[in-house]
Amino acid sequence: MSQNPARFLIFEGELSDAPGRYETWTEHLTLLGNDSWEVEVTDTDFSVTGKPETFRAQYSSVDLIEWLRDRDGDNPIAGNPPSRVGNRLRALERYARSAGLSRLLTIIDRVRRGNWPPKPKAPRVLRVSGVTEFGRLPYGRGPKDKFLVVDTENGTGIMAIPIVGQLSAMYWLGTSRYPQCSWKCRLRKELVKQIQSLLQAEKIESN
Repeated sequence: MSQNPARFLIFEGELSDAPGRYETWTEHLTLLGNDSWEVEVTDTDFSVTGKPETFRAQYSSVDLIEWLRDRDGDNPIAGNPPSRVGNRLRALERYARSAGLSRLLTIIDRVRRGNWPPKPKAPRVLRVSGVTEFGRLPYGRGPKDKFLVVDTENGTGIMAIPIVGQLSAMYWLGTSRYPQCSWKCRLRKELVKQIQSLLQAEKIESN
């Protein structure tokens, strides 16, 4: 711990995995106040110049946690099973506990329980505008699955074709084969009519 109680070491590492290579670095955090943090990474490559180079950036608490999680992903805990809370995040947790930073502790606890980041609010489905085809997707049926194209308040999305009589259907934004976030949409009467019309036009049968 440095003389400044708001600045502390979060991680230190080294690389010497090749002949002639020897690199060390340290990572410090400084609490600036008002949900603001400074990250300071000092890197020294003794095999090249031996002179330290320092990177600094400022983050909010939420952005800092994501930065630390990314860094921990590059440095898995040796011999332990995969953990949502790595070395750096645990060091931040210890500091947050000693400094009484309750909001930060709550977020780290949510990370540990797998409830972070929070799922965004479901965008309202405005209309069903078409049909598309992909290879197998999480909510599709068969080797080449057909999906509905939907217009939402946040852009274009994809919806699984609902089973006959089903009152809801899974959908997600974008056209990714592996959606990061999906929601369940209640099928209003106007959406059901649009779906039926499109399926008839495309000669697609619902289950």
